[in-house]
Amino acid sequence: MDEVMDFMLDEDKILPYVFDGNKYYFPPDCEYDRKLRILYKGKGRSVRLRKLEKAKKDFNNDQIYKGGKIYKLVWYRPKKGQLDVESDMRVLDTDTRDKEVRHRQIIADYPLVGLKVYSSDERKKLLEDARSCLGKMHSSMGDYASLEEKEKVFLAAVEIVKNWDGADVTFTEYLCKCMGVPEEWYTDIVKCFNTGDMFSNDERWIYKDNQKENKSTLLIHALSPRKSWYALFDLVDILYRETLDSFYDESDPAIDMFLEALAEKFRGAKYRGKNSLKIGSKAYQIQEGIQKLVVERPKYSKILIQRILSRLEDTIEQRVEASQDYLDQMLDDWYMQKIKQAIDYQRKSQNTRRYDVASNLDSIHPKYRLNNEEELALDLPNIRQRQASTAYLNLFLDSADESIIMLDHHSLDVYQSNFVTTLRGTSLDLEKVLAKSAEQTEKKICLRLEIWCDDNLLYNSEKELYRSCWLFEGDVERKAQNCQLGEYRVLVPNGSTIADDAGLQTLYEKPYGYKLYLLDLQEDASVFINGITLGNQKKKDRLWVKLPDVHRELEYVEDGRIYQVCDEQQNQAKIEVIVPENLQANQFILRCDDVEYPLVKLTSTFLGTSQVFEFPLAATGEGVIIQILEPEKERQVVDECAFICIPALQGEFNKLVYYHAEDYKQAYLSVTETGKAEQKYSFGASDEQVKIPYGKGTLCFAIPKLTVGYWTKGERSKLAAWQNDWYWHKSLEDVALKVDVPDYIKRKVYLGEQPVEPMKIENGYDLDVMIRAGSENDHQALTARIEKDGQSVDISLGTIVYKTMFMNNMLEIKVDGEDQLIWKHGRYIGEANNNLKLILSVDGQAVEYDLSLEEPLIQKNCSLLGKYEYKIVREKRSFLGTERVLMSQGEVTLGDITRIRFKNKRIKLLGGIKIDFLGNYPDQDIILQSTYIEDIVYMGEKQDDNLGLVPVYEGVLYTKDNISGHRFDFCEEDSRKKLADGKEIRILAMHRVRITYLSELTLLLNFATGEYQGEALAVHHVKRNIFHLTDWNPDDLPKEKQGYYGLMDSYQYDVEENVDV
Repeated sequence: MDEVMDFMLDEDKILPYVFDGNKYYFPPDCEYDRKLRILYKGKGRSVRLRKLEKAKKDFNNDQIYKGGKIYKLVWYRPKKGQLDVESDMRVLDTDTRDKEVRHRQIIADYPLVGLKVYSSDERKKLLEDARSCLGKMHSSMGDYASLEEKEKVFLAAVEIVKNWDGADVTFTEYLCKCMGVPEEWYTDIVKCFNTGDMFSNDERWIYKDNQKENKSTLLIHALSPRKSWYALFDLVDILYRETLDSFYDESDPAIDMFLEALAEKFRGAKYRGKNSLKIGSKAYQIQEGIQKLVVERPKYSKILIQRILSRLEDTIEQRVEASQDYLDQMLDDWYMQKIKQAIDYQRKSQNTRRYDVASNLDSIHPKYRLNNEEELALDLPNIRQRQASTAYLNLFLDSADESIIMLDHHSLDVYQSNFVTTLRGTSLDLEKVLAKSAEQTEKKICLRLEIWCDDNLLYNSEKELYRSCWLFEGDVERKAQNCQLGEYRVLVPNGSTIADDAGLQTLYEKPYGYKLYLLDLQEDASVFINGITLGNQKKKDRLWVKLPDVHRELEYVEDGRIYQVCDEQQNQAKIEVIVPENLQANQFILRCDDVEYPLVKLTSTFLGTSQVFEFPLAATGEGVIIQILEPEKERQVVDECAFICIPALQGEFNKLVYYHAEDYKQAYLSVTETGKAEQKYSFGASDEQVKIPYGKGTLCFAIPKLTVGYWTKGERSKLAAWQNDWYWHKSLEDVALKVDVPDYIKRKVYLGEQPVEPMKIENGYDLDVMIRAGSENDHQALTARIEKDGQSVDISLGTIVYKTMFMNNMLEIKVDGEDQLIWKHGRYIGEANNNLKLILSVDGQAVEYDLSLEEPLIQKNCSLLGKYEYKIVREKRSFLGTERVLMSQGEVTLGDITRIRFKNKRIKLLGGIKIDFLGNYPDQDIILQSTYIEDIVYMGEKQDDNLGLVPVYEGVLYTKDNISGHRFDFCEEDSRKKLADGKEIRILAMHRVRITYLSELTLLLNFATGEYQGEALAVHHVKRNIFHLTDWNPDDLPKEKQGYYGLMDSYQYDVEENVDV
């Protein structure tokens, strides 16, 4: 052992397996695991590791000291990407090759173990195993319960507590009754999980060695009571609809604000220890489990809230997938309850424009937009604030003479939910605003925006909105420098200088002095507007300028001025001015900042007959402004091109493109620069750029994000968010997609394998022609292919469906509590005019019903109960007749499970725990001789003083001889009859008992009729721990026989097909 332990505890060899600083995990089949396998041959992996733990205690006083550090051995490790959440709330890796750790995989997969959903058989087996473990702990032999068995008790207790409603019955009574054990065994249940030998390395959240918190541990893991979670869902729903504008973005800071405000409420003295939480005018009943989860585990709570928001949105949009765990099931049930209560969950009109979200002051970026192809607008984002009561904006026109004209002033809507304050985004119509500047003759329009909140200046755009001209691709503003070939709209103000109008076509002249041009930029175009180079290709008969290559994904901002960042390679960044032979070089001057350089003074070479002058840009890390001037003609060939060279700057995003919410989890930009260590910067879905302080300004990296919207033809200004979803092909015949990526990324759109031709405007793609052409397939994938630097990735944008279909994962058919046959079709995709039929069949008999997509009710007063085969068909009529097309089929159980639980079944009583036994027998499990209950009838629910509201049944009790198999019925009373031969026999009448259902494991029995109605049945001791039920009243027996009788507290049972006659 010593040799093995010395080898195992070598620090250098342990370090590769260390995580969280002081824990180490040996993966299966690694060198160390093989050593353990040899040492503890034949033992399961978890047993091997626990034996090693014990060896540690014996060998090194319960701690491993190496290099001054203490290491702990664990048999779990966090899965990749799980280190950013509380250590006991992670999804863990564990080895499931050993049979005894199947339950441990549940503990590893679910930070809250109650998230696991068991099948009925799994649940029953779990409760039986837990009951067996507790029996061992109380056996006369004092058997030791293993750690694995204790973990099963914990899982079983959590599973039972899921159904506790916090009503009249106490928590302890409910747990013990449903577990089928005496109430005094509660302490043994909690000992199974709150002592130090379980989860000793904090793999799961347990209040250890704290008897007062045992209830909290179980409530937290069981996500119980349901009504508390329903109250939380109500609050999240308010957040979604009223604060997030019915649009879920996981990076929206409103989610953090919501959780912080909720935690503050729970921490407050006014609410501490109370379950009633008053928010606004409404009280929400939220139990201690949720309270402690939000306060003590905020990171994991955020994950749960994000899951709730995501599924809520998917449910509203009818694209939700089948439930994956208990949280999904609860949310689905809550949502159906809301629908039944006629609560309106319609989203706002899709024609309402959505605004960006500014999560902090640095992310406030108003954007110019060209509305309806000719109207200039300025969009302001939604701005999240901790607190605000009033807000307004001022829009100014700054002039060269330092005069300031106020163009606009109006209030901003301030929306205050219970937890988050939002300054509503808005769109400014600049057509009317710029009309006030009709007398403006300067070449640059200097608009400046201020946003004030509670009389404090929140935002000042400085020079960010200054423009010499506006360049739009579709309705999106683009940068002028090095714009790509294609079609643009250019808006220029009064006083503009257009050096060359090649490629320009006048579209519209504003009455107040602005002109809108259409620019079809081709390879031979050379266009200069107000000194801004829009097209810069080579022309033989004129001077042209070759600007340096720049990082198209990067810009530098200093004092409101934007600088292009040169793609500097070995200090070769330079500007080249090409002067053809028909022009004189001495006519031109290059100005760098305030220093002028005659071209003839610069280094030059010849390119054919043209002379090429070079001006190097030094990699100083400071910005410069370059102009090319022609003084004699007072012409500015290139005006205010701003550049900066940064030595060996490299920025790399960890994904080629970001689109899905999952893409932004752990998204980061890695930046390296000569002489400096690599730095990583994280960002979220609401960010457009990653901003990094540099020198006197800021480096801004454009995030390679893909955004997809759509508009209905003829309404391009009403852009709506596109969802990755399934679409009926006819619904898209008048729809165009807008697929946006930053300028430095290429994109193509495919329908199936065929590329979709882009439209000339709006970055749009018209699917109409291809969709109308149809497809031989039932559906086709819509895909965006993103390409950058030789790499490409395909992003799914949805699926176009050509064949009517149901999304079966949400189809539900049931009989509700009012005996109404109803259905929930989930997602239906197909023809609006449908003729649907439901066919239910059992034992060769079938019945049909008409179905309506708009009406969940199929039939009132439905008497159907039990299991049925179902088919849903759609009838298609043609001149050939009526054809039935199968859309869905399967098996369905109709009726309240409580009502039909024992329909056509019999109960076999197995045993139980006895109390108030009159003999001298230890408290132990008892086994019943073969005893059954048949002809079971549901009698309704009753209020039990100890158990609350419980289902009650009645049935006929009988027993069978284990050897002969003969049936013996119990009688209503003690009566006898003499036969002709003088023998006496008991008059046998079928005896009815009342069954009180506790769980899949346990139930209670009482007399249903007769003299002892309502009293418990007695058990008669036969031998050892073998007993049988009797209808004798022990009080009526002689005292010497009463010691063989006792009363049962609860019974274990099984359910069988009723095969006896």
